[in-house]
Amino acid sequence: MSVAFAVNAGPLAQIGLELASLPTAYQLATGAYGWFKARERSRSLQELLSVSGGQLVSTSSFIFSLYKTIRTDRTSMQGVVVQDQKVQRTSLPKGSSAVPENSGIACLRAITAGLLVMYRSEAIVEILQDVIPNRLVQLNQDDTSLEIEGALLSSLKQWVSAVALEEDSDIFRKFLLETLATRQSRMTEVTIDDVMEMNHPFVNEIPLVIGVLRWILTPAHKRENKNYPTRSLKVWTVASVMEILGFEIYADEVVAHSIRDYE
Repeated sequence: MSVAFAVNAGPLAQIGLELASLPTAYQLATGAYGWFKARERSRSLQELLSVSGGQLVSTSSFIFSLYKTIRTDRTSMQGVVVQDQKVQRTSLPKGSSAVPENSGIACLRAITAGLLVMYRSEAIVEILQDVIPNRLVQLNQDDTSLEIEGALLSSLKQWVSAVALEEDSDIFRKFLLETLATRQSRMTEVTIDDVMEMNHPFVNEIPLVIGVLRWILTPAHKRENKNYPTRSLKVWTVASVMEILGFEIYADEVVAHSIRDYE
């Protein structure tokens, strides 16, 4: 059976294409790369955090309005439809879940989208296991702590995977890479591709990335150090992409050559 869709909500909103079948349309919305995955897993993650004794919250160093503006202006989800027995690409104007109403999940989404520029899902989960409890959770009781393990860890992995699949289909990634490449070229001759491929066998830079993210997510007026000097190009790149995504930070493009430059 062949049908034509013109719906008002969901990933197929604003699309009036003749699809091969109802299963084809359903797969666009709910399949392995489907639109509902990130939304469902966002709710699951929030509920499990609540059960574990905390609430996902944003930080004052995350300017939600800036993030919302840049994602609205630059986001364009790409999907596929079958028309006249041919697979064709089409945009999904309502297909992105990148700007949720909840500011806490929006902040977490911004961090994850930025990290996906350089890291795979496994490394991002490792980073978020530290960042979420230390900066993005408000505990229900002051004398308690929260560890991301067990069912909560599984939920986080599923959420990151769902977000990664969605971001892979969004041209917003291209915008981030192009902007980073321009900034990188002004500072050094090393390309953004070279930065992403820097994996020294004896140096694990994930702790350094966690450190700068903790600093970025600390409210500006509570940061003990107003500057965050680093020798790591990956740390600088993370800081730069977080600036683009609406965090209250300025990734300076000046290279320090002496002790005086650091002061």
